[in-house]
Amino acid sequence: MLTWSGAAESFEVVLTEKASETVTNIEVEEGQLAVALGDLVAGMGYTVYVKGTCEDGTTQNSDALSFFVPANAVTLPYFTDFNSAKSGYDFTFSSDNTQNEWTIGQATGTESDANQTGAMYISNDGGISNSYNSGKATMAYSVLKF
Repeated sequence: MLTWSGAAESFEVVLTEKASETVTNIEVEEGQLAVALGDLVAGMGYTVYVKGTCEDGTTQNSDALSFFVPANAVTLPYFTDFNSAKSGYDFTFSSDNTQNEWTIGQATGTESDANQTGAMYISNDGGISNSYNSGKATMAYSVLKF
């Protein structure tokens, strides 16, 4: 909950997500000096300020406040089956720009049973198969922020 004090005719809260620089303008009901900041993403940084508009139309901004939403706690050891809609989507992948890269899904030509349909694996064709090039050393990373 964000609260403030002031004597403006109306207020607007301006919330900026630092990573994407996405700006959200939150209208504040007349007479209110507080607003709930909902739908914030865990592990993300934000900047917020309050914009007051006076009766004569002039505006004034509060000082900006920067804050970080803590990441969700994760029980270790971590486990995911890559089957549910959310499983695995918090991973980020990077590589040395070779063809061999991590992917999540079910590769053609892999065995699975009725209970296990997803996996994270190296692929050289965007996840269609679990084939990879072994002619030279490559580096591929899978990262999950906790």
